[in-house]
Amino acid sequence: MAARALFASTSALGALKAKSTAAPVNQRATVRVSCDARESPKQVAFKTARNAALIAATSSAILAPGFAQADQLDEQLEKCTSDFCRERVLKKYGASMEQAERKARMEAFASKVEVPVIEAPAIVSGGEDAAAARAAAKEQAIKAREEKAAAASAAKAEVEAKIAAEKAAAQRAAEAAERAATAKKAAEEQAAAEEKARAAAAKEAAKGKHSLAGDTVAAVLPTAILLAATSTYLTGTTKNITDGDFEGWLEKNKDAFTAYPNKTNVGIAIALMLGSDVVFNNIPLFNLLLPNLWKLIGTSSVLYLAFRYLKEGAKPEEDIQLFVEATIPKELPTVKTVTEKTTATLTETVDYLKAVETEKLTDDVKAKVEAIDNKPVVIGYSAAFIAVLVLTGKIVNLPVLSLLLPKTTELMGVIVSIVAIDRYLVSKSATVEADLDIAKEKVSALKLPGTMKKKAE
Repeated sequence: MAARALFASTSALGALKAKSTAAPVNQRATVRVSCDARESPKQVAFKTARNAALIAATSSAILAPGFAQADQLDEQLEKCTSDFCRERVLKKYGASMEQAERKARMEAFASKVEVPVIEAPAIVSGGEDAAAARAAAKEQAIKAREEKAAAASAAKAEVEAKIAAEKAAAQRAAEAAERAATAKKAAEEQAAAEEKARAAAAKEAAKGKHSLAGDTVAAVLPTAILLAATSTYLTGTTKNITDGDFEGWLEKNKDAFTAYPNKTNVGIAIALMLGSDVVFNNIPLFNLLLPNLWKLIGTSSVLYLAFRYLKEGAKPEEDIQLFVEATIPKELPTVKTVTEKTTATLTETVDYLKAVETEKLTDDVKAKVEAIDNKPVVIGYSAAFIAVLVLTGKIVNLPVLSLLLPKTTELMGVIVSIVAIDRYLVSKSATVEADLDIAKEKVSALKLPGTMKKKAE
C-alpha cells in the first residue's frame, strides 16, 4: 500500500515537472540558475527528497483507506472459487465485476510502467564554471570550424585530384594520339620506301630483261662498228675518214670485201658469234652467268692485245690474218659433220667431267702452287692484274663508253670462247697446258722485278 502511495506521488511529481518544462522527463535540458537564486547541490537534493516525502505522506493519508479496502477485497476474491462467491464479495464491498476487471487491467498496466528516476537539475555555478562553459563552447566552435575547414580541404583535394586525373587522362590520350600519328607516318614512309624500292627493282629487272630483238640490235651495232674499224685499218682508208671522203672510204672497203676469198665463211662465223650471244642471253640461268663471263674474257683479251701491240710491237693486221686463217675454214662443213663433231665433243666433255677426281685435281693444284718459287711476288702480280682488270671494266662502263664498249668486250669474249672450244675440244689443235706454258714463257720474258732467279755464286 505504501508502494502504491509512493508510485502515485512520484507519478504526480513527474507529471507536474514534465508539464512545467514541456519536455519528456528523461530528456530535460540543463537548467541554468542565476547568481542570486543559485543553491548548492546538497541543498537542492535535500529539498527534492523532502518534497517527495511530503507528497508520499500526503498521498498515503488520503488514499490509505481506499488501498486498505482494496487489499481486503483482493484477499476475499482470491479465496473464492466460483463466480457466485466473487459476486457476493464484490457486492459486500460495493464493487462489481467490471470494476474488478478495470482495476486488474490498471494494476497490470501499472506493473509494466517503469518508475521514472527524478534527477536533480544540473547547477552551473557562476565565475569559473561559466568561463569553463564558454571555453568549452569556444573550443567546440573551433573544433567545428576545423572540421569544416578539413571537410573543405578534403573536398578541394578531391576536386584537384579529379582535375589532375582528367588532365593526366587527356595528356595520355594526346600522347597516344601522337604516337599513333607518328606510327602512321612511319608506316606511310616505310610503305612509300618499299614502293620506291619495288619500282627501282622493277626498273632494274626491266633493264636486266632480254629480248631477241633488243639483244640482236645490241649485238649487231657494235659488231658493225668493230668490222668497219677493222676494215678501215686493214684497207688503209683512215685518211679518207679524217679527210671526210666517205665515198672513197666506202668504195675501197667494198672492193676489199669483194676481193676477199673467204668472205662467206667469215660472214657465217660472225653470224654464229652474234647468234650465240643473242640466244644465250635469252636462256634462263645462262643469261645470269655467260654475259658477265664473256665480258671478263673480253676485257682480259683487250688487255692482252694492248700489251701485245704496245709492248711486244706486234701488228694488228698480221694477228687478224693469222686468226682468220687458223679459225675460219676455207670450206663450209656439212651439217652431218657439224652434228657428228658436236655430239662427239659433248660426249667427250661429259666423260672427262665424270673422270675428274677431285682429290687428284686438288693435289695437282697444290703441287703447281708449291712449285712456284716466289709465291708472294706471283700473288702480288696476280692481284695487280685483277685490279687492272676491274679498273678496265669500270672504264669500259663509263657513261659515254658504255654505249659501245661493254657489248664489244662481250662479243670478244664470245669469239674467244668459240675459238677455245674449237681449239681444245673440237679440232684439238692445242692443249690448255701447252698454251699456259707459252703464256708463262711470255711473262718470264718480261723480266718483271722479283720474278728473276738469282744466279748461284
